[in-house]
Amino acid sequence: MRTHLYLLLLTVGISATPLRSNLAELQTWLQQIYQSVDMLVSSIFYFCSMNLRIETPVSAD
Repeated sequence: MRTHLYLLLLTVGISATPLRSNLAELQTWLQQIYQSVDMLVSSIFYFCSMNLRIETPVSAD
């Protein structure tokens, strides 16, 4: 029973190695996207705060 469990775990570990590599690449890619979006949103908020004009209507009708 222990031998079967050991072989099963060994097989799963070997087959999961490429998956871990792909997950690490995916995580790196997602972090890069997050940083890019964060920088873009910060730039947009900065631009909006520099050019913000609040206009109120003369009449509420």
